[in-house]
Amino acid sequence: MLLSHYLFTRAGGGERLMATILDELLKNSAKVSMATFCRSDYQRLFASYFRGIDPRNIRDYWLLPFHLPALGVYQRLLTPIPTWFAVKSSKPDVVFLDHEMFKSLRNFSKDCRIVWYCHFPYVMWAMKRLGEEGVPEKYREFPWSLYWRGFLALQRLDVIEENFADLTIVNSSYTGRYVKRIWDTDPIVVYPPVDLESFDPTREKKDFIVSVGRFSTEKRFEDALRALALCESFVPLVFVGTLSASGRPYLQSLRRLARKLGVSDRVYFVVNASFNQLMTILAEAKIYVHCMKHEHFGISVAEAAASGCVPIVPKSGGCWEDIVLKGRYGFGWETISELADRLDDLLTNDRKSRYWKRMAVERSRIFDESNFREKMRHLLLDR
Repeated sequence: MLLSHYLFTRAGGGERLMATILDELLKNSAKVSMATFCRSDYQRLFASYFRGIDPRNIRDYWLLPFHLPALGVYQRLLTPIPTWFAVKSSKPDVVFLDHEMFKSLRNFSKDCRIVWYCHFPYVMWAMKRLGEEGVPEKYREFPWSLYWRGFLALQRLDVIEENFADLTIVNSSYTGRYVKRIWDTDPIVVYPPVDLESFDPTREKKDFIVSVGRFSTEKRFEDALRALALCESFVPLVFVGTLSASGRPYLQSLRRLARKLGVSDRVYFVVNASFNQLMTILAEAKIYVHCMKHEHFGISVAEAAASGCVPIVPKSGGCWEDIVLKGRYGFGWETISELADRLDDLLTNDRKSRYWKRMAVERSRIFDESNFREKMRHLLLDR
């Protein structure tokens, strides 16, 4: 079996998903190859984030021996090159991809089964249909808009126009609707995995707010800062996120905004936190605030819910539709003042916050990693 993934040098949600599939395949004695744009540092990554996985039996195919820190979306367009060579060389019975750049595999579709896991369909001809919602916020304004348009224009080289995958899987019903609109495909929803055993909902909660994500403009952490400034409750706000070179200006802008709003004395930035740090912070935080609108799923929201944090998310995307079920297991917000009012309400009403903590933990069980493993094992190995 061949797994194709753009980059395996960090521990984001996509990497956690692929690592879990990889581990499950190895535990079931499958022969596994991995195709990535650049050489993967499995030993370091798995030791730090994915415990128990032995990568020594993985056969690697890659284009570059090192990671380039710039032009990330353009580098993604080269992922099909090592994937094509891997298919031709290893002749797998199944190719599992988590990107839509498998146009070049059309000639191999009769020889192997193609399974596609779609995080969200960023395809050029669909952007006009989806409107602004289909464009990451970072790329909506000049000069980033030009950068994004160039990426979309080059997609014609390797992004599928017709979905010829034997099986299409999506991370949320929200994403599934877009896949249906673009390709008229009825995908299977398999939520990304959450290791519930790692997250502790039993610890005594403290009066502070947490928000998790990359330090990148599309995450909109500034909305949480502005809401904090409007709150009557005087509580800390902790941002936990990974930081790359391209994200440093954004982090600096957040620090400046915190000072301008007069809240810098109670705002904390935990940069490139270890998994143990993340677990501890989530276990103690009372409220989790998500700021990115139109998030395709939002695994950090599910992890926060598993830790007993009350989730407050934008009223859009998979975190609103699939995780909190439009208010059944958490709260939504549309304006900064609405978010601030919700924070004050939960911070001053212990009875309410305890009730919604129980609801969040209850909902998190559906995202248990064991459910993900069972479904993926069936879809990949039992057919």
